[in-house]
Amino acid sequence: VEEKVQSSAREMNKRALGRWELLGWINDFLCFDVSKVEDLGDGIAYCQILDAVYPGKVLLHKLNFGAKSTDEKLRNLRVLEKAMRDC
Repeated sequence: VEEKVQSSAREMNKRALGRWELLGWINDFLCFDVSKVEDLGDGIAYCQILDAVYPGKVLLHKLNFGAKSTDEKLRNLRVLEKAMRDC
């Protein structure tokens, strides 16, 4: 059983996306230049990815692309949350 668990863990590590792979994919897909995962906390990238998959479902005009404060970022994330519920 232990060998099976270790084998499963190795397989998961092979398939798991590292933070650099995730950032690379997002930067390529959205033509962004994000250098830290923490920079994705404003929700903009997630909204744009969802909009690419479900065009028109994300109210992009409601996003604050220059969000700095926690409240502004939370408003962006609420737009994302609503779009995810509507999809």
